[in-house]
Amino acid sequence: MINDSDDYGTVIQSKTVNWGVFKNKIRTEENKLWTDAAPIWMYIVLTLMLLGVWASFLYSVISLFKIKKEGKEIEGSQTQLHTEEQIH
Repeated sequence: MINDSDDYGTVIQSKTVNWGVFKNKIRTEENKLWTDAAPIWMYIVLTLMLLGVWASFLYSVISLFKIKKEGKEIEGSQTQLHTEEQIH
């Protein structure tokens, strides 16, 4: 800072200067177990496991409906046979 110069008045100059050279680069850790985002292979494995579980649930429910339907058909045919035997 130059105080009260006759030629220039009061002169103030400020500047941010990066002195020196960084030797160590700052590395960001990508997709490690301890980072915020999990590794991609974990997302894939989790998705496959969840799909497998939901597919099993869906298969079980569909099988239960098929069993119920077949049970009604068997019950209906047995009732029909029983009524035919009573007629003869």
